[in-house]
Amino acid sequence: MQILIIYPNSFPYSGAATNRIISIARGLVENGSDVKLIINRPTEKNKNSKNNKVEGIYKGIKFRYASNSLLWPDSKIKKFIAYTRGLTNTIILLLQTKKIDVIISAATTGFVENLIYYLISRFKKAKFVHTLDEYPWVVLRKDDYNKFYRWFYLKYFYKLFDGFIIMTQTLLDYYKPICRRKAKLIHIPMSVELDRFDIAHNKSEFGDYIAYCGGDKSGDKDGVDILVKAFNLVKDDFPNLHLLIIGHVHPKIEKIILNFDLSKRVRLLGFVNSDVVPQYLKNAKALCLARPANKQAEGGFPTKLGEYLASGVPVIVTNVGEISNYLEDNESAYIAKPDSIADFADKIRQVINDKGRSKKIGEKGKMVAENNFDYFRQGNEMNRFLREIL
Repeated sequence: MQILIIYPNSFPYSGAATNRIISIARGLVENGSDVKLIINRPTEKNKNSKNNKVEGIYKGIKFRYASNSLLWPDSKIKKFIAYTRGLTNTIILLLQTKKIDVIISAATTGFVENLIYYLISRFKKAKFVHTLDEYPWVVLRKDDYNKFYRWFYLKYFYKLFDGFIIMTQTLLDYYKPICRRKAKLIHIPMSVELDRFDIAHNKSEFGDYIAYCGGDKSGDKDGVDILVKAFNLVKDDFPNLHLLIIGHVHPKIEKIILNFDLSKRVRLLGFVNSDVVPQYLKNAKALCLARPANKQAEGGFPTKLGEYLASGVPVIVTNVGEISNYLEDNESAYIAKPDSIADFADKIRQVINDKGRSKKIGEKGKMVAENNFDYFRQGNEMNRFLREIL
């Protein structure tokens, strides 16, 4: 199969969304498909980014920045020109490609943009597929859109696609009624490259620490505030323990750290290249995700959780969404009540106080990742699904 994936974010080094695209594309490639990734706009804000190639091959995935530039310009006018150039060149690349069996729109949610890709798919006699890992933005951020646009988007946007690759069963049930009647849907949970974590545990410069890895610029998605407050409750019990926060966070997190006088105990690393993340995770005493109970958590499934589990380190997570479909408290993970600072703090204590048990729980968590989230198995399922819709 000739598969072309359109993607709007940094590649190949970035956060959870890019890791998911890499695992999807790599799984398809290693199961026999020819995959090309088009990044349809510039993605980098500074020249020092590790992403420095507009074209290349990464883990068997052919990729190209359609804009022929990785760097976003400074001015709004130049940004618009760069965006337009990227979109125009994406269209040209699609039209110039001799054979396309499937076009996958990944994380690209604009109506007009996807309408163009849909029309090209009809012209090229290709199938048009969308990846979905959360509720529509017009639902999650409904205050940003007027009622008419929300209605129009929900009624017509999802009818552009022949198929959907959907991360959770909850989302599959949600989207099915608003898709085209003949569209095919498949539930493919998050996928992880397990071999990224085939590394030895190293002594860390930070000493003993628990860690969060992700990005929560909104301050509401991953409950980093809950995690910091829970750590504050246990810090005196474990005076040598630190909290490592990897990824950009909302300024309110910094204020909480200052208010609790935790500057010497909580380390904010900011953005870290994905190739060094596995070592940070592997060295931790526990990996934490205090995601609150909200609409986004209800439908989504955190990509970072798969990486947490793949590390073999014990995971502390809240019982939201479909997490309990895969993990069992005190068996394969430590599962806390969502929105409970005290319960999350208690789970931290359990991990640190019983190293033998926590090690076994970490090992069982890794088995869950191997059995459910391995990218190669997911790639085989996706290949089978895409062949069915051709």
